[in-house]
Amino acid sequence: MNLATASKAPATASKTPATPIAPVRFNAFFVRIDNSLARLDGVLARTLPAGSDPLGQTGRMANFALLIAVFSGVLLLMWYSSSLTQAYPSLDALRGHTLGGWIRALHRYSSDLVMFFLLVHAVRMFFARKFTGARWLPWVAGIVLVGVVWFIGWTGFWLVWDQPAQKIATTSMRFLDALPIFGEPLSRLFLTDRLVPSLLFFVVFFFHMLLPLMIALGLGIHLIRLNRVQLLPDRRLMVAFCVALMVAAWLVPAPLDAPAEMAQKAEHLTVDAWYLSPLALALRFQDSGLWLVLGGVFVLGAGVPWLLGRRFAPRANADGVRPPADFQTVVEVSRCHACTQCVQDCPFDAVSMVPRTDGKRFETQAWVDPSKCVGCAVCVGSCDSEAMHLPWFDAIAVEPGIHDAAVALLTTGKPARVALVATDTVGGMTFFDHAVWQARLPDYLVHTVPTASWVRPKFVERLLAAGVSRVLIVRVARP
Repeated sequence: MNLATASKAPATASKTPATPIAPVRFNAFFVRIDNSLARLDGVLARTLPAGSDPLGQTGRMANFALLIAVFSGVLLLMWYSSSLTQAYPSLDALRGHTLGGWIRALHRYSSDLVMFFLLVHAVRMFFARKFTGARWLPWVAGIVLVGVVWFIGWTGFWLVWDQPAQKIATTSMRFLDALPIFGEPLSRLFLTDRLVPSLLFFVVFFFHMLLPLMIALGLGIHLIRLNRVQLLPDRRLMVAFCVALMVAAWLVPAPLDAPAEMAQKAEHLTVDAWYLSPLALALRFQDSGLWLVLGGVFVLGAGVPWLLGRRFAPRANADGVRPPADFQTVVEVSRCHACTQCVQDCPFDAVSMVPRTDGKRFETQAWVDPSKCVGCAVCVGSCDSEAMHLPWFDAIAVEPGIHDAAVALLTTGKPARVALVATDTVGGMTFFDHAVWQARLPDYLVHTVPTASWVRPKFVERLLAAGVSRVLIVRVARP
């Protein structure tokens, strides 16, 4: 069951220690938008078959669209000539419903969809506040990836060498002329057709072919802190997406403007919104202003973890060891049985086994790296020995209260049903209204938990063994 409804009233629910401070500034605003997006996810999940919601898998969809763009680009080389004088004629010959024209349209539209899914993914992660703490590295790597993908697309439109490509080339040269490193203005090379350097055109072609390798490197950095990664969407979604894209590419061939002529100024340009938006910025802000705009956008995007995130991790002690923050998992070493289940289940590779320090017969014990832990509580739910716990929501202290409340109801002769509602469905404990959820689930004893991952299977078994007829775990599905 997936529920995601925010409440404006403060929490009045079960007794728990003080909750950690909000991870970001303007947290209420982020929660409101994130919950609106979560409701959209719920609608799509009920409307579409399981695993076929593209907006719930935006990162994977971007990866799949990128694979199609790369594969179709390689095939397009069968018709395309990388020569300055032959580039446009080679593409002009592909007009209409031809095999080469279909491949070109497939390459064009899949490239647009790569940028579309990347931007939607960035927006979703932004409002889900997945840029704080240990998540700063994936966020910054993701911003760099968006920049690399955009530059690849920018060079790709250059290689068409039509009138939009002419505008791209002259804008790029004026963009570089704003830097005080060139003796002569590079834009002079594009005053007439005979001055345009064919070597520069080949360099652009080389970058367009080589830079996709950087995407693989950037994706590796982006996902380096994730333990288990699914790179591609559901197989049925991939098939449906691929078929729809191929049909669209055949029905609507990729546009091609008039050939580039330096002596003429185009009255009308076909501008791709996903990659050629800087052309409009260039007209508005000119050369140095374009540097400020693009540079400012990149700096602000990469600086989000520090501009909006709160620093609540304690400083390292004299030995260089940083204690965990109050939202992160702590290991009760005396309870650790070295089963390694927490290491296997941690999605952020934050748990590792280290030599034993308490003299027990086990050789190792679990250790949580504070620089990687995001407090998701997956390790808490996977630890049967109760060695992993959240300081602010300790299972050892909370579970008996939930158990005793259920047993007390059973002693009255009434059936007991327990609902464990993950408060990340509404943005955290602060936004959870116990009365609202009790009215929504009238036949259940409603108790709050930080995340669905916090619930241990052993605890559910204990409730069922005590006579509880049903245990409902309420969580929200997010991409």
